[in-house]
Amino acid sequence: MGNDKVITPLLYIEQPNLDRPLAYMQQSYYGTKVENNSQSEIKEESVATTDEYGEKRFERMSVEEKIAYLLDVPEEVPPLKCVIYTREGNFQGIITAGDETTVTIKRFGRHDARVNKGDIVQIKLIGF
Repeated sequence: MGNDKVITPLLYIEQPNLDRPLAYMQQSYYGTKVENNSQSEIKEESVATTDEYGEKRFERMSVEEKIAYLLDVPEEVPPLKCVIYTREGNFQGIITAGDETTVTIKRFGRHDARVNKGDIVQIKLIGF
């Protein structure tokens, strides 16, 4: 700060003059030209091949869709805990099985419960 003198280097090392290496990267590109008509066909096909539930949020699904979604969870995903609101009361647990009329709920620390699908008012997710 107080020293305004420029100190010259004490050791001089001579550097060789090297040429820059030649890099032949991305000089040419080969691609296919896609027209607008074929892009729209590809988009339509991709929409048709999405899974049964699509991009629909869980909150916006109907009760039947929520039950089917919770029954078809892959084995890699841990079971989803949820609260099932019925006309008689609430059940917290994991939906383990179901048929056309009833759903079996594995409750935490209690016996399994069987509930009619028609009695279910709402299903909310708690977590894993």
